[in-house]
Amino acid sequence: MQLKAFLNKLSKVEFERSRTSPPVESAVLKCHEFTEKIDYHCNIKGRGCFQSSNSRCCCDGCRHSVGFLKDMSPEVVLKNLSTYAELFNSKTGYWRENEGCVLPRKLRSRTCLHYHCNFKDMKPEDKMYLSFLKDGNYAACLQYIYWADKK
Repeated sequence: MQLKAFLNKLSKVEFERSRTSPPVESAVLKCHEFTEKIDYHCNIKGRGCFQSSNSRCCCDGCRHSVGFLKDMSPEVVLKNLSTYAELFNSKTGYWRENEGCVLPRKLRSRTCLHYHCNFKDMKPEDKMYLSFLKDGNYAACLQYIYWADKK
């Protein structure tokens, strides 16, 4: 999408105001990147997820919400504006057929990272980590990463 058109769309997004002190950008990115180690049991086959009759599964609201960027740090969004604009599709958001989300994990919103269709097959520790992430509890996420790296 053209940067100007994307900025127009993004201007309608109301960013979430943190209830506590804002997380450090590097902590946010590290916590988001860590989700690459989580098995979401998401198998996009053909036009969509095997769990859902909806072709875009959990990503259906992506284009309307501009990737749910409202819960991202405005600093992260501004710093990576060209990437967000380049990858955004006005019809599907960041979702692509046979691929799923094209955004790197570190640039995905908390909404996108904590959502999962197949909760019953996930490991308990992965469920716990995603609940920390959902709540924006980056301190707990960093502690979890610290202990996971010690194993």
